[in-house]
Amino acid sequence: MKDIRKGKASASRMAQIKQCPQSMRAQEGLPEVQSDVATFGTECHAAQETGKLDNLTTEQVEAVTLAREIEAGIVSQWVEEFDIVGELEETREARLWGFDGRLSGQNDRTIESQCNALVIDYKFGHGDVDPPSRNIQLRALACLLKESNPALRSISVAIVQPYGPRYDFATYLDADLIKAREEITHILDESERPDAERRPSTKACEYCKAKPTCPEAQEGAISIARMAPDALTVDNLPAMLDLAKAAEKAFSARVDMIRAKARELLQDDPNALAGWELKDGRTMRSVSDAQALFDELRDRDLIDVKGMMRSVKVSVPSIENEVAVFSGTSKKDAKQLVADFCADHIESKQGAPMLAKKK
Repeated sequence: MKDIRKGKASASRMAQIKQCPQSMRAQEGLPEVQSDVATFGTECHAAQETGKLDNLTTEQVEAVTLAREIEAGIVSQWVEEFDIVGELEETREARLWGFDGRLSGQNDRTIESQCNALVIDYKFGHGDVDPPSRNIQLRALACLLKESNPALRSISVAIVQPYGPRYDFATYLDADLIKAREEITHILDESERPDAERRPSTKACEYCKAKPTCPEAQEGAISIARMAPDALTVDNLPAMLDLAKAAEKAFSARVDMIRAKARELLQDDPNALAGWELKDGRTMRSVSDAQALFDELRDRDLIDVKGMMRSVKVSVPSIENEVAVFSGTSKKDAKQLVADFCADHIESKQGAPMLAKKK
């Protein structure tokens, strides 16, 4: 696959590079890691760009619809605040280059007047995202846009995250962009040094493709394994929780790498690894059309409605999605409707308390 970043730093990875300067070089040549979460977001991004929702799931349609509502509000607020009149120029998914070819960034949507611009970035995940005023990815995008169009007097940046907090846009003026450019230049300088530091952390390792082989990340996992339980105290637990999270990701990635290599060798030669073999994976059976299956069984007098309902496991979130689609309401409202009218039919169990960092 062609590397659109040409092996250079990108705005989307600025937070990672800032945390761990060596991370960019450590990931050179490594393939992108695919995941259901990434695919979900990529498909939603495409729908935002093209306007086509045909091939999306119910949840994706909801996410894109919410994103459009949030985005419309942000654009309206921006137009009003800067008293913008006249035609606006719009671009989507445009990759800009700057900093002497050392950095690129792709704006999800950019709206420009003669001297003002608004950069919008979509986030379709559920994870925490730094707000626009502190988001270094958006700061880098603003710098790249200013470099490509020096006539701009203000560049506002905004995040559209359907399943996250709602933030107002942040605005950079010339003095702010000069300071931001100095910050990003320093980060790029640090990452390009031959002795650039490796600084594993929860943030730095989250999406780093090099964590399975990173010595420092793996050492963090080993240090957690060596720690005696009675050494944990109220004073050191906050730091240990952060370290444990990073170590878990690093060690899990190493285990996945070992298993993937073993599968690869056994696929090429079934006798490659003494004592190990590849067995057929578990067959997963599912019903693509529950109504058609029921009709077929009922027509053959093999099941009735009560029997079918007893055999079906109902997902409450799926029911809420269907209620939202059928009634034309938001998922939030559909959830409340189901809770109001169907409480007697739904069992709730409280899970164990979850650890979460205070915001």
